[in-house]
Amino acid sequence: MNKKNFFSFIIFLFSLVSYPQFGTIGYDFKDPYISFEGLQFAVRLSTDNNIYCPNPKEISVNKLSKDEVVLRSNSLSAAGGQLISEGFIELKIKKGDEALISISARASHPTELGKTILVLIKGIDVESMVSEQPQAKGVQAFTQKKGIRVSYPSRAATMPLVFFTSSEKEWYVLSKDREIRRKGFACTYDYLSDEPLVLLSHDADMRKIDTSIQAPEWVLGYGRSRIDVVKERCDDLEQYFKSTPYFNKPKQHTQWIDQLKVVTFLHGIHWTGHLFNTYKQMEEQLEWMAKTIEGRQIMAFLPAWDGRYYVNYPEHEPNPRMGGKEGLKQLVKKAHSMGVKVILMFGGPNLSTFEFLKKK
Repeated sequence: MNKKNFFSFIIFLFSLVSYPQFGTIGYDFKDPYISFEGLQFAVRLSTDNNIYCPNPKEISVNKLSKDEVVLRSNSLSAAGGQLISEGFIELKIKKGDEALISISARASHPTELGKTILVLIKGIDVESMVSEQPQAKGVQAFTQKKGIRVSYPSRAATMPLVFFTSSEKEWYVLSKDREIRRKGFACTYDYLSDEPLVLLSHDADMRKIDTSIQAPEWVLGYGRSRIDVVKERCDDLEQYFKSTPYFNKPKQHTQWIDQLKVVTFLHGIHWTGHLFNTYKQMEEQLEWMAKTIEGRQIMAFLPAWDGRYYVNYPEHEPNPRMGGKEGLKQLVKKAHSMGVKVILMFGGPNLSTFEFLKKK
């Protein structure tokens, strides 16, 4: 056995011994939990320097009513209680309608930046987590005590929403965030209490990061159909972003979409540089299609119209090998003369080049 394999084997043995006993953080973090509606809840703050929970020696638990409880601490605990820091943390839990619980959390540190606020939940006997279609890896079984997780926004979670299935019921967790900010959903196994542990995380907007952080309301519930909960998220989007449902939009804005019969993908250049189609070749293919079907019933989507796929993002310019600016203009002009709609692919969030970042 060579040295590399030997050390890999030692690490593997260590993981078998340590993980089952202590969990992923490696020791008892000593989170103070509060009980509510048959579940247990705790909260943590992650900063740019450490991870904290409420100081168990200074927490206060106030029952505001039979349906609402608040946990507060005016100091923070880290390293399983070995380190105490100034700060503030609060977890508020409220019972709403039948089978619905509202969760909110906030925290602050005098000098460290608040990156993430985490809510921990015990009492749900998780069997699987569902966030999207199986093709998007949105269905994960919780088996053999192996942790599962998903991040929003992503292909595996296009909404800040997941369902946790158990043998008795299916739970859902929905964030009521009015902005698009990163969320995390996970289930791991707590070997100290010998049960599944559900984790909900809210990340700060890094453009506005501060020493304080507040998680938007989480809604935890059960007894509703998946489609009903998804509709609630759609209603939230319409309200938060003032978007109008498609079928309520003026006909002059949607009629062209209703007429479509074919959406064709005309790919430009592979990320390795292989040229699939020039603008002229795309034009010829659309002409051929328009002989069979009316142009107004065709939409052409052009990925990699600007050169090597993903390579130059977020800059987008007509590619010289494909025909340059004039070639693209001629393609669009010809397509429009036939009634064909043309959509160019853009990928702005991918800041892949330092040259772009240096530009003013």
